Amino acid sequence: MKIELGFLKIIHQVESIFLLAIALFTVIGVGKEIYLIAVRRDVGLQDLLLMFLYVEVLAMVGAYYDSKQVPITLPIFIAITALARAMILQKDQEPLNIIYQASAILILALASVAVNYRAGRAVPAVDQEARKESQGSRLGSDDR
Repeated sequence: MKIELGFLKIIHQVESIFLLAIALFTVIGVGKEIYLIAVRRDVGLQDLLLMFLYVEVLAMVGAYYDSKQVPITLPIFIAITALARAMILQKDQEPLNIIYQASAILILALASVAVNYRAGRAVPAVDQEARKESQGSRLGSDDR
């Protein structure tokens, strides 16, 4: 039993090290991209989408550190953004490839909607009542 607990601790420490490395490399990537934009003195849509990818990766790392789990929608959003960026960068591709990529984006968007819809319905009744109460108190505080 002690061996298993020690092994799990090692796994969690290695996981934390990798997440820290991912966050560090993401920040380095952001810095590099900002530097390249400054040198070119031009910002394109592909640059903005790349920066958005970096932000989403950092959000995913942050979400994991906060709750020790990654919401499934974050990787879906990253995939959608990556596909959109690929479509923009590959302007001279065959029309069928554009249809494939657009279809993949549609499927991912529908998957995100399905996950969010299911997550909203799976909330226990106690949590739903707490949500209604907090929304009611927020509505009342806005009216002041």
